[in-house]
Amino acid sequence: MNGIRHLIFLMLLWGLSTAAAGEIPDPLIIAVDTDYPPFSMRSAQGRPAGIFVDIWRVWARKTGRRVRFLPGTWTETLANLKNGSAHIHSGLFYSDARSAWIGFSRPFYETGSGFFHLARRGDQRFPDDFPGAYVGVISDTWHLEYFERQYPDMRLRPFPNNRAMIRALLQGTIDVFIDEPASTVPWLNRMGLSGEIVGGTPFLFRQKFHAGVLKGRNALTEIIDRGLAQISEKGMGEIEKRWIPDPAMRHVPDLHDSIILSAEEKAWLRQQHVVRVRYGHWPPFMFCDGGPPRGIAIDYVNTVFKRLGIRHTYIGCEQYSWPETLEHLKQGQDVDMVPTIVHSPERERFIRFTQNYLSLPFVIFTRDTGMFVSKLRELNGRTVAVEQDYMIHDRLSREYPEIRVTEVKDSEAALRAVSTGQADAYVGNLVVGSYLIAQKGLTNLKVAAPAPFRNQNQAMGVRKDWPDLAVLIDKTLYHMTPREHNRIRQRWLALRYEHGITPGDVWKWGIIIVSLLGAVLAVILIWNRRLKFEIRERETAERKLQNATLAAETANRAKSIFLANMSHELRTPLNAILGFSQLLAQGTNFTPDQRKNLGIIARSGEHLLALINQILDVSRIEAGRMTLDERRFDLHGLLEDLVAMFWLRAGEQSLRFDFERAPDLPRYICSDQIKLRQVLTNLLDNAIKFTPAGGVWLRVGRDNVPAAPQETFWFEVRDTGVGILPEEKDGLFNAFVQMKSGLESQKGAGLGLAICRSFVTLMGGRIGAISPAPPLPWADQKAGPGTLFRFTIRAGADNGEGENECPPTVSPPVGRPAPDYRHYRILVADDKWDNRQLLIQMLRPVAGEIREAPDGRTCADIWRSWRPHLIWMDLKMPVMNGYEAVRRIRAEDRETENGERPVIIAVTAGTSEAETEAALAGGCDECLHKPFRAEAIFTLMRQYLGSGTQCREDRPAPVPAETETPKRDLSSRDFDGLSPELVVQLRDMLVIADISRLSAIIDRIRETDAGLARTLKDLVDNFEYDKILAVIP
Repeated sequence: MNGIRHLIFLMLLWGLSTAAAGEIPDPLIIAVDTDYPPFSMRSAQGRPAGIFVDIWRVWARKTGRRVRFLPGTWTETLANLKNGSAHIHSGLFYSDARSAWIGFSRPFYETGSGFFHLARRGDQRFPDDFPGAYVGVISDTWHLEYFERQYPDMRLRPFPNNRAMIRALLQGTIDVFIDEPASTVPWLNRMGLSGEIVGGTPFLFRQKFHAGVLKGRNALTEIIDRGLAQISEKGMGEIEKRWIPDPAMRHVPDLHDSIILSAEEKAWLRQQHVVRVRYGHWPPFMFCDGGPPRGIAIDYVNTVFKRLGIRHTYIGCEQYSWPETLEHLKQGQDVDMVPTIVHSPERERFIRFTQNYLSLPFVIFTRDTGMFVSKLRELNGRTVAVEQDYMIHDRLSREYPEIRVTEVKDSEAALRAVSTGQADAYVGNLVVGSYLIAQKGLTNLKVAAPAPFRNQNQAMGVRKDWPDLAVLIDKTLYHMTPREHNRIRQRWLALRYEHGITPGDVWKWGIIIVSLLGAVLAVILIWNRRLKFEIRERETAERKLQNATLAAETANRAKSIFLANMSHELRTPLNAILGFSQLLAQGTNFTPDQRKNLGIIARSGEHLLALINQILDVSRIEAGRMTLDERRFDLHGLLEDLVAMFWLRAGEQSLRFDFERAPDLPRYICSDQIKLRQVLTNLLDNAIKFTPAGGVWLRVGRDNVPAAPQETFWFEVRDTGVGILPEEKDGLFNAFVQMKSGLESQKGAGLGLAICRSFVTLMGGRIGAISPAPPLPWADQKAGPGTLFRFTIRAGADNGEGENECPPTVSPPVGRPAPDYRHYRILVADDKWDNRQLLIQMLRPVAGEIREAPDGRTCADIWRSWRPHLIWMDLKMPVMNGYEAVRRIRAEDRETENGERPVIIAVTAGTSEAETEAALAGGCDECLHKPFRAEAIFTLMRQYLGSGTQCREDRPAPVPAETETPKRDLSSRDFDGLSPELVVQLRDMLVIADISRLSAIIDRIRETDAGLARTLKDLVDNFEYDKILAVIP
């Protein structure tokens, strides 16, 4: 009996333990490495990001389970899994040692590993070319375990991350290191070392990533596997493309994007329209010859409508002529669209054009036994056939009056006229002409030369009141693969001769050939001499072209070098102008006029800096060096900042400013915040600049697509300004091109819109403009035609809560840091006396001892004898540059008296990321770009020298608790107790919306009137600047 009881007790205990092991925690804690880009890392906001993080977020949506990420170093992630702090490891390789305590999921991603070495070693093979070498690997990884087992004699050196291995390779402490190229190559590019360190491919081996759980948690492993199985290959590819821009380093097959439709477009499709398509006879694009509709354009229509599920019917040319079709389309009568049409401003009034999907070059057709023609002017005095009522007729008559033009019915008639000798040449469409020559057997014709006319671009034309259909066609054409385009075009352009040859034809042509053979032999010498002459001319032209190409490439490189040098040379004096004006502005012994003049100096310097940055942006774009820096940020906050700034500017010009944000717009998105802000700033700035009356309207929304890794967000800026002339639209987004309105106002450099287009394209979107714009509901009679700019971007939406929320951005307070650094020694190294003096004057109120050095060698000598705690290091100096000085200091690095390494902050007028990364890789702790502000200096000192730099003024302490001081209504009398200078500063900072300086001014007001300071702070925090400006004297 007792045995039975014991058995029952053991069974119950086993059941309870099994149930406990099978419980799934909520939320699931996932351990992620913070230094393993692009797989996992910390974002700019300090939150987990990367391929693995995105995969687990999709997994959470698929399974309906909540997840929370636990960031840490690689070693910490393993420890967190082992001690139960985390339930899942985000991704790791299988190994025998780990399998003793880790249960692995199904593999969900694959990568490869390669070896990296210094480029000066030449082509190398691993391990054959590295006998006795020191090999770098990352600690506690599969690589370390693998090489210890496979190559026990290899001298391995573990490092915490790949950046440490890169530095060790540059310093010569290792000869080669092993890592994933997807992780290492981006670091090499950012550090400007891609030419010094090479390797990565071919892969030494490939490994698969698994999720990891504690061994025995089989229920959790099954749930993980089921969720991972629900992530499609396409979804995985989308995530990979976001984090690995180089296709050569991706591992997921590239699947084409699905078409993303807006709510309006989906509603249009649900109405199930039957689209009436009119087509004509224009082989090979359209055939209207009694048979079924066919041709290149017809195939495109069928492909687009099949993908969209749109029903349509064809109406052929036997019922209506082309002019009748255009007239009916204009009137909305019995026709909804045409498959192919040339865009023109006149037609734009009654037709909605899609994007161009065919580009057709013009050429010169002649008989193959006729005269040699290399350019159109050689046909002067000759007869050229053109189609009736075709635009080529007007061009030839106007630009080549010495050519005799004869009109024919169509392209086939023109080619037959040349073939039979009625005309010497035909100027027409290459595609149509080549097709007809092959189809009609006009074997005595050839393409002699290109015609000097721009390609004829063909679009589809849709009735004006169906804009949604045009957008649907655009999106479908955009998503067609190159294979689909090629399949359609090759079907019609790669044709064979279908007519046969009879025996009679053989005898007839044989006699003709024999009889002509003597004549051919007679003229062959003449042709040979002419051919030699033409060959010499071609070789000369090719040499000139090669020389011109080489000169252009040399000039482009010289331009880039020149712009980089000019940027450095201009930023250096700008640093002094802006820095010293900021120092002067802190003084109090200035009249209002003098303070106003200081403001003019500072604003002019800022404007010049903005122009320099624009020119550099254009240079980077042309060189293909502009990259996307995608990070998670607060979209609502960005929009509110812009609205607050431009609402004030609009008010200054008596303009109305409206802002409309879609209710479902997510607060946080993942994109390039800086580039998005610049695009919106440029468009809003132009809208206000060129709008004399009326107002500006900013609208923002998104196209809803549930559970998509990336979504389409749209932005509209509409104004009632002067508008854009029709002839200016083609060059609207070209660099260094100004519109008539810009030239008349003498504002801008013609770069803003070109940069906007490049940035929008980089963010996966498009930009366009409509002028005149649709009228705004509140526009008055004084309003101009206006312009509507609309652009889209592709970005990841993130509405997560809890740990996913972005931390608030706190601007450093502006004021004088407390003199807590009197025991610190600070060294300023810069070859420019002005720059040294600027830094010294900024630091003198807070630092104990400051010394200066005019070059890197002097800086290193002072460091050896004086041991400063902090060094501000210019990178470009004579005698010895900053890079070499840092390397020598770090090589001789010893602990200072207080046990800390000296902090070295690079100060540079350069703007490239490569320069920054090279400075950090060389041993600098941080990089500061000129021109800099005082608050940037003090922020870095707080970061690296501790909390002794809390900003405060040398004045009585402020009221300790604002909540004890009641708020009050604001009136002009409230400012009577303030000095006139302080009131002027407050007004100026309100006008330019300088939040940091407003905070400092309010702190000064609090000394004399705490209640007024509280009221002003609340108004400023809520961007209600107008209420203050309305009452300020």
